[in-house]
Amino acid sequence: MSTVQKPELLSVFKGRKDLKISSGTTNGEVTLGMNNSKAPLNNIKVRQAIRQALNKKALIKTAWAGYGLEIGSFVPPTDAWYEDLSKTFPYDVQAAKNLLKQAGYPNGFSITLDIPPAPYAEASQEFIVASLKKIGINVTIKPVAWGEWLDRIFTKANYDMTIVAHVERSDMSIYANPNYYFRYNSAEYQSLIKKAGSARTPVAQAESLKKAARLLSNESVSDWLWLIPNLQVVKKSVTGFPQNDVGDAYSVAAITKE
Repeated sequence: MSTVQKPELLSVFKGRKDLKISSGTTNGEVTLGMNNSKAPLNNIKVRQAIRQALNKKALIKTAWAGYGLEIGSFVPPTDAWYEDLSKTFPYDVQAAKNLLKQAGYPNGFSITLDIPPAPYAEASQEFIVASLKKIGINVTIKPVAWGEWLDRIFTKANYDMTIVAHVERSDMSIYANPNYYFRYNSAEYQSLIKKAGSARTPVAQAESLKKAARLLSNESVSDWLWLIPNLQVVKKSVTGFPQNDVGDAYSVAAITKE
């Protein structure tokens, strides 16, 4: 049994009749981060236009060999407050152009996309550039080392857009911090997260977090490109292995071999 970090590595195992490929889920949301405090991305219609310009199904196929899940917000399907929000702003080039016009950018604009040395970011950058060009947004790609990314982008929020995977469990609270690199400052969202934190029951907590996820999606604070899959190559004789990787530990108690 082996975990595969990039889908192209699966080709090594092709033709092996004794093996099977398992594709589960993780907590890893590949996020197109947008600087909500900086024009033109401080305009909600611009952010919504960017989301509608990206065909997520085609992006996943191009960048990650079709493995991965459209999610539409910052919640993986293994969380109790998950709901499919991938159709909140469906792929529609004309609708995206109309939103840019309403935002005051009928002729588009230019923007920079900072790309850290992560396989998912490097694999999706050209697709995003080509997609946004169709609605008049000219994107310049700037490769950045992790040290620069942490200092200039994560700490100082000196950027337009970037791509990074957030893999922490139940981490919706990061959007409640106005100093986080998204620079999203919403009293309504902060209130929902606070309410979820003090909820007396799991049901009440989930309801508050669902509302928070909807708000993130409706305001297009970021775009969530896909959920990173948990790809495993397993011998066909092995059963009972965990398909998803969403915890801090990997349980082997139920694994058996025929």
